[in-house]
Amino acid sequence: MYGRQLFDALVSALTKAVKTNVKEILTLINLIIQLGQPSLWGEPMHASGLFALLAKGLIDDKVGCLSVSRRLRFIDNYLGPCPYPY
Repeated sequence: MYGRQLFDALVSALTKAVKTNVKEILTLINLIIQLGQPSLWGEPMHASGLFALLAKGLIDDKVGCLSVSRRLRFIDNYLGPCPYPY
């Protein structure tokens, strides 16, 4: 119901976060994906641009090693539960 607002807030937090806070935000995103059904977070995550933001960090290679591993775990959790999350 409020998925879009939640993911918009996470996008805002990730773009403004201090490097040490990114770890907690990525952990929260992973927890949402692990506990929620893909139908609840798939479309809002795509519409908010959160997935694109996380993937861009990997593609641009501007994130640290720990952040890369957390982002890769996020993508694995994102793609793992259902082949068609939308």
